Amino acid sequence: MLEKAPGGKSGALLATYEGGVKAIVKVMKSKLPSGHHRQRGISASVHPLHEVAYYRVAQMFGYEHLVPETVLTMKAMPGYTASAQLFMPAHHLNELQPKLMNVDDPNWGAMLAETCTVVPKHYWKELLACDILAGVRDRHANNVGFLVRSENDRPLYRIVAWDNAVSFGRTFERYHNVFHKYLFRRSVDLGDVWKKLDGLTLQDLRASVGEYLQPEDLKHAFLRVRFFVDYPYRLPFKVCSKGHDSPHDFPDYKSYFEPVVERPLHLLRVAA
Repeated sequence: MLEKAPGGKSGALLATYEGGVKAIVKVMKSKLPSGHHRQRGISASVHPLHEVAYYRVAQMFGYEHLVPETVLTMKAMPGYTASAQLFMPAHHLNELQPKLMNVDDPNWGAMLAETCTVVPKHYWKELLACDILAGVRDRHANNVGFLVRSENDRPLYRIVAWDNAVSFGRTFERYHNVFHKYLFRRSVDLGDVWKKLDGLTLQDLRASVGEYLQPEDLKHAFLRVRFFVDYPYRLPFKVCSKGHDSPHDFPDYKSYFEPVVERPLHLLRVAA
């Protein structure tokens, strides 16, 4: 059985299978319900592929607990390729802190950061690593869920990341309420997560997600990782989203992500 999925603007469907198993289904199509062909620069036609690619990235890093299992299928809607992501009910941020409903509150960012502290920070670091690689442009408060269980009469929280289609692409130009910047401000110690990023090779990435991405999108994903590894003392959100932060701190977007013949030395790492 297929029905309209709750929330979102992508036209996702909620499928219910035998035994009561549910999945969020995104059918490959040329445009969104709004009539637009792209969402934040990412073509609607590749949304199902990018959903699966993001899950495969989480698997590659060993962080599959962050993302519900996601596969490509032609069974959900016969004749059409679609992604199917295991439906995982979870709490939204505003259930933990109702005041977050008012995004115009001048203290919204501080409340967000405080509310998120109920989740051990290593989960946020893992999510950040996946989002850096994937260039996620739509990681807003409704695209992260909170799971809770009780242990020794204490609540234990973890996060789940869903709606990951608006990802990869070749630029970081279009952010939408990306709240990592509220959690980590302008710097972060990723600890052991850095080892995952620094050890990643283009060949590893190609083997994991190459079948779901265009070659240029794949190379840009690797470049994003190298950027953050090359500048581990600071998370340059402004550089990633606008192409510039300070002339003394970082290369601008064009020089890093659009290499020319005489390219910076660090770009040699992406040679296939």
